[in-house]
Amino acid sequence: MLTIMAMKARTLGIELQGVKVQIEKKMQAAPRKVSEIVLHFDWQGLDQRIPAEHLAQLKEAGVTCPVALSLDPSVKKTLVW
Repeated sequence: MLTIMAMKARTLGIELQGVKVQIEKKMQAAPRKVSEIVLHFDWQGLDQRIPAEHLAQLKEAGVTCPVALSLDPSVKKTLVW
């Protein structure tokens, strides 16, 4: 997801250097499988320095990332921007 966002950022003239994502996997008991993926974005203040329109475009790129779209629909995807 961050790779796709960085590619979009490059087209906007933005460098995503320093942005970090912490990933949390939540499991369900029966049947044992992944029930939710939580992504916590740490923008290192970049989200305060770029135009809101560009930030929205970066988030949209992340949400429509091919990997995210490839996850089973039953897996909840929570993004903490």
